[in-house]
Amino acid sequence: MGTAMKIATATAPMFIPGIGTWYTLAGLSLEASKIFAVMGKMTTEPFGIDDKGMFSWIEGFANQFKTSASDEARSNPWAPENLMNIIGDTFT
Repeated sequence: MGTAMKIATATAPMFIPGIGTWYTLAGLSLEASKIFAVMGKMTTEPFGIDDKGMFSWIEGFANQFKTSASDEARSNPWAPENLMNIIGDTFT
């Protein structure tokens, strides 16, 4: 049930008129930037081009929006958010 709720809350904005298009485009752009960074690293390495700083920056920038837990939950294992996730994972 917890996984279904996470999927529902992640996809629900796609169906809101006026917001759905922009939300979907933002998500696609974020994923495309991750792919661009990985492909850039892969294609420059065989040619001896060592300009991975830019690609690493793009990848890091894109990954900063991927959060699975708040800062409090990452620093405190007994945070309420972690406990709720454990309960949700147990019953799903």
